[in-house]
This record gives sequence, structure tokens and C-alpha cells, in this order.
Amino acid sequence: MTDMKVVLADLGKVATRKLTKEHKSYGLKENRKIAKIGEHAAKVAQDDIEKI
Repeated sequence: MTDMKVVLADLGKVATRKLTKEHKSYGLKENRKIAKIGEHAAKVAQDDIEKI
């Protein structure tokens, strides 16, 4: 795994944790929704980096 992939994976995890705390999500359904948003944040960052 490249350094960039590790950083992006960590970004997704941190974003998901932060969103979970802010939205006080409870249960699998809500947490899955928050995880998708965190994953999307990492994907957008990856796309922006690849454009450079």
C-alpha cells in the first residue's frame, strides 16, 4: 500500500469518527450512512490530488 493510500484511508476514518460524534449516530443503519459520507470525503480528496 502506498503512503498516499494510507493517508487517504486515515482521512476517511478520521472524517467518519468526527461525523459520528457530531451527529450522535446510533445503530448500524445510521453509522453506515455516516461511514459512506466519510468514505466520500476521502474519495474527493483522492480525486483532487490526482488532478494535480
